[in-house]
Amino acid sequence: MSLQAKWLIMRNASEKQVDHKKIIRVFLILSPLLYLIVESYRLLDGKYHSELDYLPDTIITQKYTYAAG
Repeated sequence: MSLQAKWLIMRNASEKQVDHKKIIRVFLILSPLLYLIVESYRLLDGKYHSELDYLPDTIITQKYTYAAG
């Protein structure tokens, strides 16, 4: 087998491998865009609540009690 034939076989084998850097680059570009799309949809849909909506009532009551007293 000649050197050129070996080179062609090696080149074809390397082209079939997955390029991980390209996949990581696409993921890093698309993930912030997907986050912005989801957050803007939640904001426009009116499902975006303040932090106080997710706290238990006892914490909110204690917080306002200390603030008032």
